[in-house]
Amino acid sequence: MSIEHLQLEMMPVGPDMSPLAELQGLRSVSVNSRQAWGALRDLPLPSGLQALTLVPSTLSTSSLDGIERWPGLTKLHLAADTDSRFVPDELRKLVALHELNELDIDLAQISRLAELRLPPLPQIQSLHLRAEVRSRIDFSELLEVFPNLRTLSAQIDHRSFTTLDADVSALRAVPASSVTIHLAGEKELPSGSKVKIHDQRAPRVPLTGKPPVQEGVPGSGIRPHPGAWFRSVLYRRS
Repeated sequence: MSIEHLQLEMMPVGPDMSPLAELQGLRSVSVNSRQAWGALRDLPLPSGLQALTLVPSTLSTSSLDGIERWPGLTKLHLAADTDSRFVPDELRKLVALHELNELDIDLAQISRLAELRLPPLPQIQSLHLRAEVRSRIDFSELLEVFPNLRTLSAQIDHRSFTTLDADVSALRAVPASSVTIHLAGEKELPSGSKVKIHDQRAPRVPLTGKPPVQEGVPGSGIRPHPGAWFRSVLYRRS
């Protein structure tokens, strides 16, 4: 009997993981380790993987070098700590994964994707993104990299910056999917900081969940009707 699915939780420091490379029947691996196994290219995992999940402490470097070792991956989940997120330029290494359909990743920042001239990744239809931004988010730039998205979940971290502009109008191009945008860190901003969302029509997709209630923002916490206009939301700490 061969093992197809393997989940390792809270692996202690010390055990030799190299025998995993001999499990040629493995198709899905999830690793939560207390020690770094090394870079992706060093992981002792067979080439036939279809799904790979790694938590922050598993990798010793924020690089996708070696990801081509698993050309049949359909799902890739790479979580990272705040100070070890992947830089967006690493995304170009996913071009080799023609079967990759679902990507879950932490990126360092996504404010200037157009400047990187990243190659499109049309094979990816589901994107779960956690990223930091500088001062603006243009989702049209994101859709140039992921032109065939059907599901997008984005958690935006802007704790280090005083102003955030998010233009979500491009998300109308994402058909029949759930789009959830989380803007985190408002309460940590210094006095006088603001979070602003530009006016535009709501994307023609079902919205999931209930937005958080924000102090001082009338109507926050209420999910808008899909055909309604987004109002400018201004959050200012006094």
